[in-house]
Amino acid sequence: MNKKMLITGASRGIGKAIALHFAKKGYELILVSRSEDDLKSVTLECKRLGAKTYYVLADLSNVLKVKEVIDDIQKTFPNISNLILNAGISTSLTFEDNSLENIQNELNINYLAPVTIIKEYIPALKTIGGGNIICISSFSALVPFPGNSSYAASKSALYSLCTSLKIELEPYNIHVGCVLPGSTKTDMTKQFHETPFVPFDDPSEIAQCVEDSIQKKEAVVIPGILYNAAALTYKLFPKPVDFLMTLAAKIVLPTLKK
Repeated sequence: MNKKMLITGASRGIGKAIALHFAKKGYELILVSRSEDDLKSVTLECKRLGAKTYYVLADLSNVLKVKEVIDDIQKTFPNISNLILNAGISTSLTFEDNSLENIQNELNINYLAPVTIIKEYIPALKTIGGGNIICISSFSALVPFPGNSSYAASKSALYSLCTSLKIELEPYNIHVGCVLPGSTKTDMTKQFHETPFVPFDDPSEIAQCVEDSIQKKEAVVIPGILYNAAALTYKLFPKPVDFLMTLAAKIVLPTLKK
């Protein structure tokens, strides 16, 4: 299996951390994002680390164009064996306050774009003898996330897709993994209010989880002891966790404070 890797949402935050992490590991990187200036900057950083790095500008919110973008990437950069599907957005609004347009946009980027990319790449991965597909979902796929329900729904769909696809594609030597970060220090979360009660992980920790999923063939990776404990607790005691998540959401999400 080769060390060619496609990373979506690579211009900042978790995507940037993943790019830098695998640049140090000697991977050839194809970085995808819609933010050209940031994408150029990350590309240069990866090159300075010695990695062959290229970038592709693409707006993944337009699902009809995602297939065209992927077709072009496959022609220009054949035999990519590692897909890291990280691009995501969050409106951070209550369901009532959110618009259908915003909800559709979240669904397009967080779920339908990865679906399209995976669908397009499965035949190619089978042809080269296998590969890795790692999706960045969210801890909110496992527990309630009041104040951001449409985001949680899109990430839950991605999580469910990955756990089923892992079984479907294992016979073809294609590993499908899903990383479920909790609160992470990124531009997307800067509007939130970090407190000692709601710890924020560093994006580099998420990047390490991606490598762990690839190396250990783990289906689901949850960063950090705290979030792993919370996931287990929710399975055993859902009602108390519902109450605690409501309190936490009021701290983290300004939209719930009114």
